[in-house]
Amino acid sequence: MTKHFLRLGVLVLCVATMVAAQASAPLSQSDIDRLLSGGVSPARVATLVEQRGVDFDPDQNYLRSLELRDESGTLGDAVRAAGQKRALPHAEADLKAGHWAQAEQEYRAAIALDPNSAAAHAGLGTALVEQGRGEAAIPELGQALARDPNNAAAHRGMGMALAQRKDYPGALTELSRAKQLNPNDPLTHSAIGDVMLEQGDADGAMAEFTQAQTLDSNLQSARIGMARSFERKGDLSGAENNYRYLLALDSKNPPANYGMGGLMEKKRNNQEALNFYRVAYTSDPSNPKYRDAYERVVALTVNANVTVNINPPVTVAAQPTGTGFIHVYRKSRFVASLATWNIGVDDKQVAKIGNGRHFTVKVPAGKHMVYSELGRTPLAIDVQPNRQYYVEVELISEFFSAYVAVKLTPPTTGENDFTHTRPIEPERIYDHELVVDDAAGGTTPQREKQEKEEMMMKKKRGK
Repeated sequence: MTKHFLRLGVLVLCVATMVAAQASAPLSQSDIDRLLSGGVSPARVATLVEQRGVDFDPDQNYLRSLELRDESGTLGDAVRAAGQKRALPHAEADLKAGHWAQAEQEYRAAIALDPNSAAAHAGLGTALVEQGRGEAAIPELGQALARDPNNAAAHRGMGMALAQRKDYPGALTELSRAKQLNPNDPLTHSAIGDVMLEQGDADGAMAEFTQAQTLDSNLQSARIGMARSFERKGDLSGAENNYRYLLALDSKNPPANYGMGGLMEKKRNNQEALNFYRVAYTSDPSNPKYRDAYERVVALTVNANVTVNINPPVTVAAQPTGTGFIHVYRKSRFVASLATWNIGVDDKQVAKIGNGRHFTVKVPAGKHMVYSELGRTPLAIDVQPNRQYYVEVELISEFFSAYVAVKLTPPTTGENDFTHTRPIEPERIYDHELVVDDAAGGTTPQREKQEKEEMMMKKKRGK
């Protein structure tokens, strides 16, 4: 009886303490675990989560662990909603600051928590557009508009995506709608300025960029646009001043370094251009615009060094032709065995990989990016003709978070690991043109050996 009252007293004390602290800091994972272990009901903990929020980014593994402790799902739903409420402001701040790859990951995390969030889909689409991936952005923006036709951010993002297609009339239609819905959005004014600049109206563009800076003096895209406008008008000093202003705030700023690279090229200083392009590319390797500029100037610089005092100049070697194969696999693991992860190559989502599965992608020779939507850093592979590359996908668990990593493995190790996994299910292939049968990538000696061993085992069992 004494133990019963003691436990009841502890429970009442826990609840009373939490109720008194409703206005205090958000809940951590340890706070939630301590409450549940102390006997507080999941429903009550869910109420506290709704009132105070959370100070961590909940992943799917943690949410599944909550479901095991609360069959009603109330607590999991509360943590999911609080996590998204926390993730969206971080993503929006990174978007405005020009940290587009980071914003992309944060918006993807928000969508994982709430797939029906129009704001998260619109933000993800905008982050993709800013990285030069307009085609990948359009489906996300379409989902946002399907859920909220009056979402100004989605209309703005769609206008930016159409501008990348060079559909400037369509872009201005979408951006005008965004401006009508939210006249004081600095990002919309900046995007309209970008389109006007592409159409050759540098003065009109500068007016829009000025309005954007009036609404938000720290908006990076407006500063970049202003620099480009000066450059278009032939005022390279004005352009450089704007780029250097941003570089003084962040020396690794990708678009500012990219812009400075372009200015250095115009000044015929390829070595300086290469230095700026290198920073832009290494800071944001998923952006094909930065990659192409860096590789182009690398070729020019190497060629210039090779052809010094040689007349006529040596022609730059042609890019390799042909195709190569990227074998993607995921080892069988107990942790997160039920989870599946989307894998993309360049601008396309190609397949969803499950536990102990693999698939092969046939790509043209050249630079390619392999990434996971739940990852942090894409993997760059310089594919050579008739070569095979092995990429392992694995879950990396940290103290309060987890992410999916993609890494290149040595051919011998990769081939062995690959042959000990099973082919991906056909329904989980998104792009049947890129994903090929195992045989298309070449039957490896290890696979032949394994198949022979399996046949021998079947014959023995048959006897």
